[in-house]
Order: sequence, then structure tokens, then C-alpha cells
Amino acid sequence: MNIDELNDVESNRPVNLTMKILNLIFLALLLGQFAFAAVIFFIHYSQELPGDKAIHLIMQYAVPLVAVTSIGLTKILHDKIISSIGTNTGITDKLSKYKTASIIRLFGLEASNIFTLVAYLLTGQTYYLYFFGIIIVLFLMAKPSRFKFHELLGE
Repeated sequence: MNIDELNDVESNRPVNLTMKILNLIFLALLLGQFAFAAVIFFIHYSQELPGDKAIHLIMQYAVPLVAVTSIGLTKILHDKIISSIGTNTGITDKLSKYKTASIIRLFGLEASNIFTLVAYLLTGQTYYLYFFGIIIVLFLMAKPSRFKFHELLGE
């Protein structure tokens, strides 16, 4: 499929609508993460909360475990849903499953990031912000697009 076919608005109306919806969801989840991070930073720096070392001992293992698990699990679930789409499936069903797979992946990454920010709030350790940054990069890479849809499903 070439660029001209992808840009043909009339033949890609369902794809365009689904991508608009997915982009709105993506943007809302991304802005939600940054808004939550801003609130956490405001609370942390305005009240100068003392970090809890006992919680840090738990979180230093829990955060990487949750991060790696959510990254792996969301990737596996995404790929499983995409691979379940048959070649004879209609465009509406393909779009529906692509949307479901994308939302599951984005939500899993966002949930993991919220957990890392809570760990940062409770402990005050900047160590957790590295995980936040890594997951944000993966979140940005997971952004749904028409091109990914066409690449994955050959539509």
C-alpha cells in the first residue's frame, strides 16, 4: 500500500476515525501521566516530605518488577490480540481488535508509570524517576498510528 492510498480519505474513513479516537486516548493518558507527575513534584518539593527508608527497601524491588512485568505482559497481550486477527477478517473487526490491543498496551504502561511516581512520592528517591523516563519513552513508541495498523495487519 502506497502513501496515496493511505491518504485517500474516503476509502480510509473507518481507519481515520479509529486513529483519531486512539490518538485522543493516547494523548489523554500521556497528559494524565505528566499531570500526575507535576502534582507529585509539587507535593514533594513544597512540603519536603521525608522519604521512608522502609518503604524504599520494598519499592526498590517492587518498582523494577512491576515495570518489567507490565512492559512484557502488555507486549505479549498486544501481540496475542493482533495475531488472533484472521486474514479473512473484515476491516471493522480488525480495527476493533487493533484498538483493544493498543488500549491494553497503553494502559499497562501508564499504570506502571503511576506506580513509579507513587514510589517516588513515598520515598523521595530519584531512582524511581529513571523508570518513569524509560516507560515514557516506551509509551511514546507504542503510540498507535495508521502506518502501524497497515504494517501489522496488511490492510
